[in-house]
Amino acid sequence: CELVLARKLNDPAHYSKAQAIFAKIKAVMDQKRDIRAEITRDGLVDYYTGLGKALAGGEKYDEGARDAFRACFQYLPTSVSVLPMANVLALEARRFAAFPEGNEALLRLQPDINGLRNQAGSVWKSLRNPAEKERLREPWLMYSLALAQAWGRAGNANEMQSIVKDLASVGGFEQRMEPYLLEAMVRTELATAADPSAAAQEAAATKAQQTYGELLAKLPADEAWRERRAVALNNLAWMIAFRGGYAGSDATYQQAVQKLNEALKLAPDDYLINRNLAVVLRRLKKAPPVLAPVVEKCRAAVEKDKQWADDFEILKKYLEAK
Repeated sequence: CELVLARKLNDPAHYSKAQAIFAKIKAVMDQKRDIRAEITRDGLVDYYTGLGKALAGGEKYDEGARDAFRACFQYLPTSVSVLPMANVLALEARRFAAFPEGNEALLRLQPDINGLRNQAGSVWKSLRNPAEKERLREPWLMYSLALAQAWGRAGNANEMQSIVKDLASVGGFEQRMEPYLLEAMVRTELATAADPSAAAQEAAATKAQQTYGELLAKLPADEAWRERRAVALNNLAWMIAFRGGYAGSDATYQQAVQKLNEALKLAPDDYLINRNLAVVLRRLKKAPPVLAPVVEKCRAAVEKDKQWADDFEILKKYLEAK
């Protein structure tokens, strides 16, 4: 009842009440062997299913919920164990999407996390029922993406790229953009992170530039993807400009300007793209262009969206500095 109320009323308090009930049930089972002996496999499946739902209802990842759903998977035959496995993958995806530890922690966990991914992948690929296959397909993809993100943010780009390449080779995912979008996002984070080594940071920017080039080659050109193409072009331009700063190269800056102008064809009034264009133009050493039209577009964008007001003030000071 508490689980039903938690779902229907969207009230987390009922999950806590359900957890308390399951704790009492566990205490009785631990204390009385005769009761444990009478519990059927179906009874254990019901118990662990309910426990998993109760523990998974909180805002934070709970290992107990994962273990409960794993127990369900173990007790059920493969033909009917898809939902518990999907629940395990969903919980683990939540865990690794916000994984706070670094590369060493992931390396320690690697046998387990790879084992789960391989096991779930084998189950998914072996299913013949289309509905059951679809039920496991998305959780497996989300778990894979969460792992790739965790590896990338921990600085292990090789493990991240390995997962992205694997997803590109799996039937049914060849046309999915999520892996490429994720890799571009993480490589941008790596390229723009504070790093005492200029060479390492330039190498990261170079790799991010390459990733955005590959992403743009894959992104559809239709209207539904217009915004994403504009963002990708903007980010590609910024990686090029980033490298231009290291080299002090006007030619590289001009390449960035070209990509920003391509982005503006898709989103002419976008504040960030116009702001970035103004910054890159300001850095040109030869024949500095007139910046007023670009600055006016930034000003107009700020009038429509005040969230950029402080950034616009910083931009004006930068452009006025000698």
